[in-house]
Amino acid sequence: MSKTFIHEMPLQTTPHDEAALDVRLDAARQLYNACLGETLRRLDLMRESKAYRAARKLKKSKDRNELFKAAKAAYAFDEYSIHAFAAKTKNACWIGDHLDINTAQKVASRAFNAVEKHIYKGHGRPGFSRYGEFVTVEGKNNTAGIRWREGLVHWSGLKFKPLFDLKDTHGVEAHALACRVKYLRLVKQTLKGKPAWYVQLVLAGVPHQKATSAVPGQWPESGGSGYHSLEYGLPRKSSASFM
Repeated sequence: MSKTFIHEMPLQTTPHDEAALDVRLDAARQLYNACLGETLRRLDLMRESKAYRAARKLKKSKDRNELFKAAKAAYAFDEYSIHAFAAKTKNACWIGDHLDINTAQKVASRAFNAVEKHIYKGHGRPGFSRYGEFVTVEGKNNTAGIRWREGLVHWSGLKFKPLFDLKDTHGVEAHALACRVKYLRLVKQTLKGKPAWYVQLVLAGVPHQKATSAVPGQWPESGGSGYHSLEYGLPRKSSASFM
């Protein structure tokens, strides 16, 4: 797995920006619900098929895997088929005016992955997202759709300037901005009753670690010079993950 970390920054937005983002976020929510409903429909049909029921009766084997594979193929139960469904759905209605294909595909993947967690990881059957519950949307890469260009977030005619950390005492942000951007995620939060938008840069590499500090006057547990080493840990706005 390649090393990946996230660096988050608040965005400067106008009321016009926020209204446009809200429309796009709700378009993503409605597309998610459509993709989720379609994925669950295909799952139910697949589970009722003869091939699937026959596979369930077998022990783990090549024949069992082939039957499951045939059942999935018969009902197009795969992520790329849901991508195609998302594209067709968005282009057939108003959603197509607000979401690019890359963002739509990530929404479709999100719905499909929710169903896969239900199948393979024992999660409950996923439910539909109600208005106001869908608070994040992300791009597929940094070449189209939601993308990072010269210190700005671009998304289909909209541009947003982040509020950079001008002090950046420990060089956390400078390090993050020097790393390759894989894709962006936009996040809506509510602070003191008002909307606030953030960008999460999903970056290649590892987050910057603040320097180790020695605190005088603390006797070491074993040996040493009378100094105790304290690690500050991960920076506040950058967090590590592995993808």
